[in-house]
Amino acid sequence: MNNATSCLLGILFTFICSTIPFIISSRQLSKEAKRLIALSNLIIRGIEESGLAKFSRNANGEPVGMHFDVTVSDSLTLTGSTKLSFPPSPETQPKA
Repeated sequence: MNNATSCLLGILFTFICSTIPFIISSRQLSKEAKRLIALSNLIIRGIEESGLAKFSRNANGEPVGMHFDVTVSDSLTLTGSTKLSFPPSPETQPKA
């Protein structure tokens, strides 16, 4: 073998050995993304069925928006007092 053939075989071998892990990782990542999408859809369906939120969906049925309906059943009471005087009294005026 001459140098050019050896160099080309080395390039081909290096390309194949370096590409295979990327292909395998890409396939694994694609599978994991599909599982995460399915899990997210299950969570969204659970939230929707429990009545916590409503989701708007596109033509494929995929959620694209969220709407919260918050019902407040407790009462809120605020009490307090303050004293106002007009014009301000001399003791509340800033000193120069």
